[in-house]
Amino acid sequence: LSEMNRHTFFHFAGECAYTATFMENWLHRLVGAKIGRDVVMDGVYLMEHDLITIGSGSCIDQWACLSPHDIDMSQVKMSPLTLGRRCTVGRLSTLHGRDQMMDGAKLATFSSPLIGTKLLSGAEWVGYPAVQKRSTADATKPKSE
Repeated sequence: LSEMNRHTFFHFAGECAYTATFMENWLHRLVGAKIGRDVVMDGVYLMEHDLITIGSGSCIDQWACLSPHDIDMSQVKMSPLTLGRRCTVGRLSTLHGRDQMMDGAKLATFSSPLIGTKLLSGAEWVGYPAVQKRSTADATKPKSE
């Protein structure tokens, strides 16, 4: 499929019966995405499929965008985008090339890290630019003087 036809096909596919079924993963694998076992996707937008790796057991919520390119003043840069095992990407969130989600990392709804961010293992990231959310255990610790 040409890039234009592929984008049109997947835009249509993301809005219909393929959403949140094994077919969505299968179709993305068909055009080059590396997707592990037991990955749940719900109408996800994947650009440049051959640069995307998603680890087993990950969950990517509705209308999230995995976009391994970024554009600066003089060029378009293509870089790998990697999600580890058991990662969670919230609804309407965006990840770009050079972003890395380590095993068990979570990106909250409507969030996007700065390009090239390494989201640490087991941490939750929120906002734009996404920052690591303090755990409740950290929030209850008294501040040292």
